[in-house]
Amino acid sequence: MIDTVILAVSQGNLTARDVDTKGRPMWDGGTRGKGYETFYRDPSKEERGSEHYFPQITGVNNMSKKHGVTSRIKIQFSVPKLLYGNNVDEVVDADFDVVLSVLQSRLSMMGIDLTAKEIRNAKIMRVDYSKNVLLGKRAPITGVMKELEKLMVRRGVDVSYTHYRNGGQGLKATASQHSFTFYDKVAELSKKTGRGKKWQQAQTRLAARLRGQNILRFEVQLTARVKLNAVFARHGFGMNPAFSDVFSSQKSQTILRDYWDAATLNWRGVIFGPKRSAKHVLYKVLATHPAKAAEAIELVGLIMLARNCGGMRELRIVLDAFVNARTWSRFARKFNTTAPRLRGMRADEWFKKMTASLKSYQPFYVTSRRGYGVKLKKTQ
Repeated sequence: MIDTVILAVSQGNLTARDVDTKGRPMWDGGTRGKGYETFYRDPSKEERGSEHYFPQITGVNNMSKKHGVTSRIKIQFSVPKLLYGNNVDEVVDADFDVVLSVLQSRLSMMGIDLTAKEIRNAKIMRVDYSKNVLLGKRAPITGVMKELEKLMVRRGVDVSYTHYRNGGQGLKATASQHSFTFYDKVAELSKKTGRGKKWQQAQTRLAARLRGQNILRFEVQLTARVKLNAVFARHGFGMNPAFSDVFSSQKSQTILRDYWDAATLNWRGVIFGPKRSAKHVLYKVLATHPAKAAEAIELVGLIMLARNCGGMRELRIVLDAFVNARTWSRFARKFNTTAPRLRGMRADEWFKKMTASLKSYQPFYVTSRRGYGVKLKKTQ
C-alpha cells in the first residue's frame, strides 16, 4: 500500500522570522538560491523523544517576475509510521480519514494548523508504494536477494546494494525521477534512525518479535511529479493527483505489479527457478520453440549464462567488450520472446509467493487490529 508521501500546501509569503501557532520560531534553518528560498523544520528534541512519529516540514518561496512570490509548505511523512508507529503494518483505504485526523493533530502539536480539507486536497510531490511479503522459512532473504540481482534493469539506472549490521541486505535501482527497491524488512528495523530513544526502542522490540521471519519488502518510489503524472496517465488514473487520489490500494497494486512485471519480463522459472542442466533446458527449448539445432543451442547458451551470470543485465556487461549494440539487441530480443513461452519451467517458491502476494494484495499486519489480510503468526 502507500508509504512515504510529500504533500504541498499553498501558504502566504514565508520568512525566516516566522513563528508557529504556539509562538515558537517556525524554522530551524534555510538556504537561498537564484529565484528560490527554502526553510526546514525537523521534529524537535521533545517530539523525537516521544513514541509518536512526526513529519518533516519544508517551506519554499519561488520568486519570478511574472508570478511574483509563490509560497508553499511541503510535508513529508510515512503514512503507516504515522498511524501505527512502524511500516510493517500496512494501511488500507478505510484508514484514510484516521490518517487525516492523526496528521492534523501532529501538525498542530508542531504549531502548524491545517484543515482536513487542505490535507485531503494537498498536491502530491512524491509517493512511495510498497508491499511486505512473508516468504516463509524455506526462502532465506540472503538467497532471494542474490536471485533478485538478475532483475532486468535498464543501463543508465544505478543499481546499489545495502548491507545491514545484522546480515540483512537490500537492492535498489535508481533513476533520476523514480526508483524501486527490495530489502530485508526485519533487518532494516534494526537500523538507527535518529528519531529518539523511545522510537528506536519500539522498533527494536518489533524487530525482536519478527526475528526468524523472512519478510521481503518491495517499494516503488515516484520521486518527481513529472514521473508520477506519467505513470498515473499510463494506467488511466488521471494527472496531478491530490493526497486523496494516491491513497488507493488499487493504484498501489497496479503500479507495484507494473514495475515487478517490467523487471522480471515474465521470465518466471527460466531465470528464477531451480537449477537445471543444459540438457534439460535444451529439451524444453525444442519442445516449446521448434528451431534449427544451432538456434536452439544459442538459446540454451543465453538462458544458462543469464541464470549463472546474474541475469541479462550482468551478461551484457560481460559481453560489452566483445559484441556491438546490434548483436546484443538480437540476443536480447530472441531471449525475451522465447523465454516466457517455455513450458514446464517451474519457478522458485519465493518468486511464486511474491507474484501471488502482488496479485491477491492482502494487507500485511502484525497486530490483530483487523479481521482480514495476511497476519503474522507468532513464532516459538
